[in-house]
Amino acid sequence: DAASVDDGHAFFRMYYAPNNATLTVTGDFDPAEAKRLVQQYFGDIPRAAAKQPVACDQPFDVGEQRKTFTDEKATLPAVLGLWRIPEYRHADTPALTFLATILGGGESSRLNRAVARDARAAVQVGAIGGLGPRRGPNVFAAFGIANQGVAADSLERLLLAEVARVADGGVSEAELAKARNAYRAQRINELQTSMGRAEALQQAAMYLGDPGAVNTDLQRFMAVTTADIQRVARTYLRPQNLTVARIVPETPKP
Repeated sequence: DAASVDDGHAFFRMYYAPNNATLTVTGDFDPAEAKRLVQQYFGDIPRAAAKQPVACDQPFDVGEQRKTFTDEKATLPAVLGLWRIPEYRHADTPALTFLATILGGGESSRLNRAVARDARAAVQVGAIGGLGPRRGPNVFAAFGIANQGVAADSLERLLLAEVARVADGGVSEAELAKARNAYRAQRINELQTSMGRAEALQQAAMYLGDPGAVNTDLQRFMAVTTADIQRVARTYLRPQNLTVARIVPETPKP
């Protein structure tokens, strides 16, 4: 609410400029002609002033935090556990990605089996190993929407127990193989279209610092072991590194 039109203009002039952009071209084209067209359509756009470096230092293990939010449109409680994790290029990202799949990816995931099917405590559960690629710190999330008549406290205990179970007992080779295969298939499918290849190239350039990493990044994911997954669970998914958000329905007025 405090932002002004001038603030928006200044932000646009600073960041929406050629020296802060990646242009990716894929498909069947002549490189020389493509460069000519890029120059024709984009060459006269001026550079912006050098932008100030952005710092987003996120300390770990700052102590468990809890927040409750009332949602007037919610009909069921929900619980969201968030743990601080490093940026995308960090060596632990592949293990955290597979851990999210094992915990919350699909019908056979641990959260779905234990919390939704066996305990019947949730109508929906899941886990996310990072909110998209980022240049700065990220978060690992495990979440659930409570079943009718299930309190947020009960759902939270079940969710956190499944997360703690990985840190205590690790995961199986079969679980890792399934997560690895799903990730490999996803990456292969993404590269089957020109748009998918363009996205993969710019992501490698933007978040890994080298467009050539599009050909090598898969290797660090395929090298993940069950020991790596247990280690990252113990390192990051700790109570002192956790923020719990509860979303509760608004209490009807008498």
